[in-house]
Amino acid sequence: MNLQHPRAIYLLLLVLGIAVLLTGGGIADSETKVQQYTAFEVTHEDGELVLTDVDTGEERRDAQASVTNVDENIVCLPTGTRECSLAFREYNGEVNSTGISSEFRYAYFDGEFYRLTATNDFEFEFERTDASDAFAALALDSDRLTDTERDALEEGKTVSTQPVPHPNHLVEHGGKYYTILQTGSKVYGDSDSFCSSSGDDFCDRADVERWVDWIWGIGLGILGVFGALVGGGGLLREYRSD
Repeated sequence: MNLQHPRAIYLLLLVLGIAVLLTGGGIADSETKVQQYTAFEVTHEDGELVLTDVDTGEERRDAQASVTNVDENIVCLPTGTRECSLAFREYNGEVNSTGISSEFRYAYFDGEFYRLTATNDFEFEFERTDASDAFAALALDSDRLTDTERDALEEGKTVSTQPVPHPNHLVEHGGKYYTILQTGSKVYGDSDSFCSSSGDDFCDRADVERWVDWIWGIGLGILGVFGALVGGGGLLREYRSD
């Protein structure tokens, strides 16, 4: 940095101070909610969908796994939805629908994956496909994930005040397929809080995470104010001296 140009230095301090101040304010504003995210390895073994908790090693198999929103592009994952009921009836020939596109790219029926394709007559066909092909077509590369999502994949579970952009979406990481699910949430109000989780110690961890982020946000805010005051005051003195 060229110290012979103090105005440029003060301007840089002002800009950086404002940027840090806004970042600190954003962190502080996010502390009304804390989420827990858990990574599950997704495999298909002997005609069964298997979700393995990366943190605990616990498995969810076919019937239990199929109630999970593994990927929002797969109809009937989860089962029990209106869209699943209609897709299954269409697959069995009970109803017929037309269109040129669908929000779903694949379906999961009775332990098998099917690719949805529209014909020239704008009717949908269900083409049976290997699970590995469906996973490969749908999965995001882990390079597109945020730090919070990578933490979930590598540690199995993570807690954050920042929402992740790719929950309930297949991701490829290290040659394997995973889905990241929200398994806990704690919302803070003016006088009380509400917490829901899968029965672990998340509710206590959420309080710690919230305070750590709050302190970090306040620290950035103070640093930002200091930088803005020094930079703004320096610029003001420089222009007055002219």
